[in-house]
Amino acid sequence: MDKSPPAPEPSQEMPLDGEPADFFQVGNEETSSCRLYLRYPLFRALDDFALRDTSREQAGLLLGRRSQEGHWLKVEEALDVSLEEEASRFSERSWQRARRVARHRHPGLEVVGWFHTHPGTGTELSSEEIEVHRKRFVEPWQVVYAVDPVMRERAFYVWRDGEPVRASGFRIYGKEEEAMKVADREPARPDEHLRERYLERSLEKLQRLVRHPPIRVVDYVLIALLVLNLLVLLFRPAPPVSLDDKELLAAQAQVASGVEDLALRMKKLEEHLAAIRMLDAELGLAGEPATNGTPEPLEPSPPVPEPSARPQAQPNSAASPAVGGGATGTRIQLHKVQQGDTLSRITEKYYSTADPKTSGRETP
Repeated sequence: MDKSPPAPEPSQEMPLDGEPADFFQVGNEETSSCRLYLRYPLFRALDDFALRDTSREQAGLLLGRRSQEGHWLKVEEALDVSLEEEASRFSERSWQRARRVARHRHPGLEVVGWFHTHPGTGTELSSEEIEVHRKRFVEPWQVVYAVDPVMRERAFYVWRDGEPVRASGFRIYGKEEEAMKVADREPARPDEHLRERYLERSLEKLQRLVRHPPIRVVDYVLIALLVLNLLVLLFRPAPPVSLDDKELLAAQAQVASGVEDLALRMKKLEEHLAAIRMLDAELGLAGEPATNGTPEPLEPSPPVPEPSARPQAQPNSAASPAVGGGATGTRIQLHKVQQGDTLSRITEKYYSTADPKTSGRETP
């Protein structure tokens, strides 16, 4: 892209060291890197040049001045480089011809980089463009200016740690100067080779985004919210737990009452057993051995008729047979307790006395 008007002389607003004083910032300024200046008429001319033919990519040289210390770089002119429609579009012959034309038309300027248009594909550099920059623009102050006329994106790329890195911003100066005139040229017709090239660039951009997805502001917000939620869960005090133990205490009291009742019944049962053992001891029934180790069933004895007069006690009398064979001499009689019977009546009925202990002795 050849601009016919020569580069304007520095105005009085420009300091002695050549760095413009009147400019406006595009993007963010990096104070630690070289300050990039783009002449406003060239800025408009590059946009018009990229919009003139969006069916193919275009490239060219950037011409300008720089400080010897590397503090700033000014881009003042641009020169079109005709890309050949072949497998290697950036041919050696095209670059050599463009450099010869630049030395002839702008002897006071030097090549400070190159530009490239990306119609509809963004401003990211492809691997082929990075290779061109490494091979032909090796100086640390040389830059790449990428323009997407469809998406209205522009970006400078500078050398940093041996890699072309996108600059966060640049400065535009000379807004009051006259706009550049771009010579008319016949737009090139799109062909199949360029369509394949656009498809390759789009696929390469998608692969780069998949490998290194950009982190957006909303991603940082989501990460911050997740960390905050985790901290709240870790350090939040435990809520008080209220337990309704009325039913539990009622069941416990009921069980305790049942246990006490059972203990009282066991105690009464033990008292009854003790009374029975005492009665057996008084009747002389305790300690009777069982025949063959097992108790024999007791046969009921016929009731003894009540005598009209108190007879003499016969301790050795064998009137009543002994139950169980009578080997031990113990007399056992069964009595069916009826209503109104008492222990004294039963004893007096069978032993003719109310005291069973004196039944074996004669009455004086």
